[in-house]
Amino acid sequence: RNPMKSIPSFFNHIYEMRNHLPVHSERAPLEEWVKWRNAYLDTEIAEYKKFICYWMDRYTAENRLLMTYEGLTDDLIGPEVAKSLNEFLGQVPGVEPIHPDSVACVWRAVVKNQPPPQQAEQIARLQAAAVNQAGTQSGVVPQQDQPQPQVASSAVGVSSAVSQQQPLSATSTGGYAAAQRPVVASNVRRRRLDPGHHDSQRKGPEVPRPYTPEELDKMMNMLQEVAIRYQSQDVRLYHIMMGYYEKIRVERLKLSPDGVATPPGGFF
Repeated sequence: RNPMKSIPSFFNHIYEMRNHLPVHSERAPLEEWVKWRNAYLDTEIAEYKKFICYWMDRYTAENRLLMTYEGLTDDLIGPEVAKSLNEFLGQVPGVEPIHPDSVACVWRAVVKNQPPPQQAEQIARLQAAAVNQAGTQSGVVPQQDQPQPQVASSAVGVSSAVSQQQPLSATSTGGYAAAQRPVVASNVRRRRLDPGHHDSQRKGPEVPRPYTPEELDKMMNMLQEVAIRYQSQDVRLYHIMMGYYEKIRVERLKLSPDGVATPPGGFF
C-alpha cells in the first residue's frame, strides 16, 4: 500500500487499541497524529522498506505473489486480484483452492463485509455477541439502540490494560518497541478478532493526515531506492513503487514546488 496512506492507517489501528475502540471504526484526532508522526515516522519508513526487501530477497519470482492493498480492495479489480491469490495458494501441496466461480463471493464477504443473504443474519448475530462479550469484559455494556461495532483485533499484542498515558510507539512489523511495551495485568483477557469479520476499509469521518515536505521527500527517496534495487528482478514492483512515488510527489508539489526532483523515466 502507498506508505502515505498505510502509515496513518496503522496509527489509527494503534489509537483504536489504546482506547479500546472497535477495529476500523474511527480515525484518531489530528493532534494525536502529529505527535506520533513526529516521533515515529522515520521508523515506519524504514520498516516499510525492510518489509519489502525481506520478501524480495528470500523468494524467487515464481514463489511469491505481489499484491497491493489498492488492488485487493478495488470494487472493479478486487475479485480478480483475489482469484490470483486463490490460484497461487492452490500451487501448494495439500492446499485445495476454492472454485474460481466462488472467489468473487468470498471476496465480497471477507474484504467488503458483504456476505451472501443466507449468511448475513447469522454473521450479524455473531458480531453482536462478540461486541456484548467485549463490553462485559471491559465493564462497558453497549447500548442496544446504537449500531453494534465489532471487536478489535490485537495485531500488536496490546490488551485493554494499557494505561491511557502510555505513549503510542508501535511499529508496523511487530508491535510496540521494547522500551515502550506496556505492562499488562495478568487477569485481563486480550481482545480477539470478531467472529463476524469486518470491512477492510476504515469507517468514520475523514481526518487530515498532513506531512511536512521533508517527510514526503523521505518517503519518495525510500520508494525510489526500492524500485531501482529490484527493477531488474520484478518490473511490476518497480512500477508499483514508482506509482506510489508519483502520487506522493503530487502532494509534495502542493506543499512546496521547489526542490522536488523528477523521477527516473518509465510508466508509473
